[in-house]
Amino acid sequence: MNEDKQKICKLLCATLKATKDQCKLKDILYVKYTEYEELATLYYENGHKKDINVTGDSGIQTIRDILGCL
Repeated sequence: MNEDKQKICKLLCATLKATKDQCKLKDILYVKYTEYEELATLYYENGHKKDINVTGDSGIQTIRDILGCL
């Protein structure tokens, strides 16, 4: 099965925005730049952004990596 990491990030974003801790989160954007570079970027209302390396991750590992960086 081929996982849609952008869809996973969008759904995770909606879930995180429902929490008090991450209510200022605007979006999570997944981009596969190359075979060796995949990033999930978290964007916040105050303009802050955070890049998370998700290269080679499965869908569940992408979620774990994002949660681990919060």
